[in-house]
Amino acid sequence: MSERLEVHVPIRLAIEHSDVAEVRAGAFATKTEAEKVLDYWRAVGHTSPMGIRTLPVWGTADEWIAAGAIAASGEPSPEPAPPAAVG
Repeated sequence: MSERLEVHVPIRLAIEHSDVAEVRAGAFATKTEAEKVLDYWRAVGHTSPMGIRTLPVWGTADEWIAAGAIAASGEPSPEPAPPAAVG
């Protein structure tokens, strides 16, 4: 089997008071290019937490499901919790 294509998404948190938002800079073919975005953000003064999210690229939903419905983190998706009892 060939290696799965991945994209690398630079992300930083924009934290303002109690609001937190994710700022994404698009997707890059290599982690090296994504790291350049983090370097740029630091150079222009951003100090909030930042990192790179690496995502696999799937051709079809059926392919993703056949692979075990892998979450973006690479971990299998958890089973949904049953509804809470009301009473």
